[in-house]
Amino acid sequence: AALISYEKTKGKFRISPALGLLVAYSIILAVDSVISDYTMNFYDFWSFYAFGLIGSFTGGLIMLSRSRKRRMVEDDIRKVGAKPILLVFLTCIVFYIGELSLLAGFASGSVALVTALASTQPLFTLLFAILLSAFYPKILNEAIDFRTIELKLAAIALIFIGALLVVVV
Repeated sequence: AALISYEKTKGKFRISPALGLLVAYSIILAVDSVISDYTMNFYDFWSFYAFGLIGSFTGGLIMLSRSRKRRMVEDDIRKVGAKPILLVFLTCIVFYIGELSLLAGFASGSVALVTALASTQPLFTLLFAILLSAFYPKILNEAIDFRTIELKLAAIALIFIGALLVVVV
């Protein structure tokens, strides 16, 4: 992540501020993964998944119960129209299918092994971003020059090596 977030701006190299958020996300996700794996010892897979959906829905309702946040959402809906909202719903569907896959992995294997294999996701994200940027350059603001791709592939190779060490050892 540090290599990927390393960029040259105005002649100086700097680390993206997003790196700190990514580290926080990684720690939170690790805690979530271990707790999920442990909790699945007490519940059927589908019950556990249903509880997760109920929790997500409840969190959304709590957020929308705040009038300021609700007005922000209403304003965004009026501004952008239906098409982006449909894309958000599609993204949510894809996310929950991925979540099902991850939880099925927790139910059938080691949490360390499953999360190590899940860490290979940046490769697929990079490939999808390159394809999207090549064919629809206005959708993403992703640099796809040779040097940038080379750096990102090097960073992803390090991730793969780390995942391989967890899986093999």
